[in-house]
Amino acid sequence: MIKGTVGSVDYLGLTVRLRRVREIVPRSSWASTASHLLDILVNSVPDNVPRICLEKILFFWQRDQLVVEAALQHLLEACMIAEPQKTWELMKTLERCKLSENLSGAIRT
Repeated sequence: MIKGTVGSVDYLGLTVRLRRVREIVPRSSWASTASHLLDILVNSVPDNVPRICLEKILFFWQRDQLVVEAALQHLLEACMIAEPQKTWELMKTLERCKLSENLSGAIRT
């Protein structure tokens, strides 16, 4: 497995390695990211998402903990399976935000 990855998802016949959420999403955006990922998942037909993944998301949701890294990781994985295109678009946007945050931090120091 590639360093920094936590699993993989099949997307358009390719195995896509999932990176850790903290490497993609700024911590300050975890709440909005959880909301966006949950919207993607709820508005999809998650027939092919493994039941255990959905159960883990439900576990975190019931405890109002969707903004912890583990919950976001499960949401990301489920969304990549259920709606890969929408999830890719969201992740590209979030990576631009992370890059912007890193650049602004570097400029301030």
